[in-house]
This record gives sequence, structure tokens and C-alpha cells, in this order.
Amino acid sequence: MWSWNHSFREMTINPPHQQTEPSLTLRPQVQGTTSLSLRNDLAELDTLAEALREFGHRHGLSSRVVFDLNLALEEVITNAISYGFNDTDSHTLRVELSLEDGQVTAVVEDDGLPFNPLSVPEPDTGTPLEERVVGGLGVHLARQVMDSLEYLRVGEINRLVMEKKVG
Repeated sequence: MWSWNHSFREMTINPPHQQTEPSLTLRPQVQGTTSLSLRNDLAELDTLAEALREFGHRHGLSSRVVFDLNLALEEVITNAISYGFNDTDSHTLRVELSLEDGQVTAVVEDDGLPFNPLSVPEPDTGTPLEERVVGGLGVHLARQVMDSLEYLRVGEINRLVMEKKVG
């Protein structure tokens, strides 16, 4: 169990050996779910931002909630694109957004290198910028604006589930 002012969890799921592809659907689909497939290209952040605006508008979310979702997802996806792959091949990142019972759930999946962002230590924000160790601020920001984060490794897939209460 990981904790930092909110609830953070980690889990690894290894699919049965006879199964060639890991199951990516670990929870039932929710009516009004938005699903995106993004290339591992930073230009896709514009597509993400537009999808978040549309999702927020469709569900009547406040601009603050949409901002927080965008900040957390942009940081997570930027990290996955920038550091998650040890090749130059095209990869797909999947993002699923849903709203149920006053809570937005954002799920990010990629086939990158195994990486649990919740294992990143909190940055020392009291140290002057020029003396700080590089890295960790994106995860820190996601922890700040979301209510819970959960990481799972499902076969060859990284899966990060982020939740935010909206009502």
C-alpha cells in the first residue's frame, strides 16, 4: 500500500501462461466512457487535451476538474512517451475516461518498459531548483491533483488508474 495524502496502491497481475495477450479490461465498461488511442508522440498531447475538454463539457465537469485531469494525464503520458520505450518503434498508449458515482476515473495503459510511477520518491521541494535531483515532479503533480493512483503491471502492459472525486 502506498500512501501520500491520498490512497495509492500497487499490484502486478501475470496472465495465465497459455494466454498470449494480457487482458486489458479489468473492470466493466461504464456508459459515457471515452477511450483514446494515442501514438508515442508528444504531439498527441493536443489530442488528449481536446478529448478532456469534450469529456468535461459532456459531463458538466468544472474547469478546475478538467484542468487537474489534464495536468495529471499530460505528466503521466509525457513520461511514458519520453522514457517508457527503449526503441524508436511506434507504440500506442490507451487512455480511458469515465464518470460514475461522482468520480472520474482515468486509466492509462502502455506497452513500455515496466515502471511503477508510485515508487518514485517525493521530490524535495524545499531545496533550491539548481540543487534538486532531476525527475519526479510530474508524478508529484499527479499525486497532488488526483485523489488516488493505482499502478498494475498486467503481463507486458503498464496500467495506471487515477481517480478524482467531482461531487
